[in-house]
Amino acid sequence: MADKDQTDKPLKDEILPPEDTAPLIAQETVQTEETVEGELSPMGEIITEITDLLAALPGDCAEIKHGIEECLIGVHLEFEDVVSRESIARRQIATLKRSLRQEKEQAKLLRHKIFVGGSDNNYQDIEDGTLDLPDDDIDEEEETPKARKGKQKRKMPKDIKTIEIKHYPEQTHCPCGGELKEIGHWISTLLRVIPEHYVWEKHIYFRCACNRSAACKEHKPVSAHAEGFIGRRRTITPRTVVEAVCQKFYEHSTHYRQRRRLDNAGFNVARQTLSRNATHIAGFLEPVCDEIWRHVTSGHAAHMDETPLRTQAKGGCETTWLWGLCRDERGWNKEAEPAVYFEHDASRGGHVAERMLEGALIDTLQIDGWKAYNRIRRVPGQNDGVEIARCMAHARRKFTDSQKAAPSTLAKRVIKGLKAVYEVEERVYGCPPEERQALRLAEALPVLEKIRADLLRVQPDLAKGSLKTAVNYFLSGWEDLTRYVYDGRLAIDNNPVERCMRGIALSKKNSLFAGNLMAAKNWAIFYSLIETARLNGVDPFRYLSWVIDQIEKGRELTDYSQLMPWHYKAANEAPSQGKAA
Repeated sequence: MADKDQTDKPLKDEILPPEDTAPLIAQETVQTEETVEGELSPMGEIITEITDLLAALPGDCAEIKHGIEECLIGVHLEFEDVVSRESIARRQIATLKRSLRQEKEQAKLLRHKIFVGGSDNNYQDIEDGTLDLPDDDIDEEEETPKARKGKQKRKMPKDIKTIEIKHYPEQTHCPCGGELKEIGHWISTLLRVIPEHYVWEKHIYFRCACNRSAACKEHKPVSAHAEGFIGRRRTITPRTVVEAVCQKFYEHSTHYRQRRRLDNAGFNVARQTLSRNATHIAGFLEPVCDEIWRHVTSGHAAHMDETPLRTQAKGGCETTWLWGLCRDERGWNKEAEPAVYFEHDASRGGHVAERMLEGALIDTLQIDGWKAYNRIRRVPGQNDGVEIARCMAHARRKFTDSQKAAPSTLAKRVIKGLKAVYEVEERVYGCPPEERQALRLAEALPVLEKIRADLLRVQPDLAKGSLKTAVNYFLSGWEDLTRYVYDGRLAIDNNPVERCMRGIALSKKNSLFAGNLMAAKNWAIFYSLIETARLNGVDPFRYLSWVIDQIEKGRELTDYSQLMPWHYKAANEAPSQGKAA
């Protein structure tokens, strides 16, 4: 229409004949003012009426008619400009309203996370409101509250040192002069903490020879050899380094806090000394991490996730990533040996996951939905990738976040349905895979299909926002989200690997960043060992100390596949069982 206006608009001093101007106005009016139904708009009707009246005037009024027609053309063009600006303004207002609604949702969600908590597991605001989704076939049963745990018996190690302190009355003699005899007693037990103390080990290696006779002088002197080679030419022992490592990555106490404790004890050990020795120890522990990877990737399924790690570089800090790969089959195998393997990389791209799974034997990978994992998705006839199972907890979290930001009945219904699905998981935990699959198909799948049908019904009418994002996430990932239902060896969510990253989050909060790329690699090595030990109920300090001792004993003949936490448990439980027998 803009081109038509520019070409057909008469010049300023040009006078057109009456027979030419009337068709021009009528043509523009019909092309621009017709509505979708083919009817003229009010402005078009007015211009058409005026044009008809001008056509009925005598022929000697050509100049007057031409002037009026020029005015009508100007009014028409101005009207079009106003309508165009109004349309643009309306679109801008609608965009601003959507942005404002999203900002309000985000602000409300952030307030909830700050003052209430960010865990969707603790979200209890699930109540029935206006009927938005049908739930006639869901039984309303009262939940039986779980019994509160009462006072339990104090646990303590069997080999703890016990000091008996006997207390007698101040008066030890009877007024008659006889000595009082013991007739009973009562016992009070207390736990006392003895502050850690340091010992300075001075190793003296002697050379010996015999000078009893001249013949003895022909024999060479013999020298004592160092027992350990890992701590050779170091100022602190490997166990001290292991203690520092566990305090940083397990207790989340940074090196500068450890240095302050050493200062209080009278030692001036620098942070750089602790860091360099930790890097030295990590080099000997890396083969153990390789064996953990082999164990993790030899199962049927594994969990994968990634977390950012700020790493110091030239000119500031850059964001790098710690990738976690976890195998946890305790949900269906009581004899399972859980483990987690971490690897550091500067990228969050799918090629990292592809490299970590190169040579893996797993069939299914459970993830959180990050698009980079599509690179390793199995496509029949195209690649040898893995099946992808997505995390139901992430889908649920999007609805709980939406409910916190903008409460709606739809989100409440979905959360309620997913709660019933998770109740099924509580009952099947520890059951054989066949039984888990049967119960899921019978009880969980109907609930999930009902949720999907309801979301498909309301999806077209939802406005853009957090709720629509949650609905689209659930529907687009339906096949991957429900894959666990058909395989009893799969978990419902990706929480096993995410729980292994809680310690990393605390260490990141306290340490702020890794000192360099080598330090970031050390994070991956130590967290692979510490979290694997934790999953198997083993004390990380004792486990790492045991691994160091085994490496020093075996040296180049060390079998690293026998240095897993479950091997440590077997080696330390056997002597205690022998003593008990």
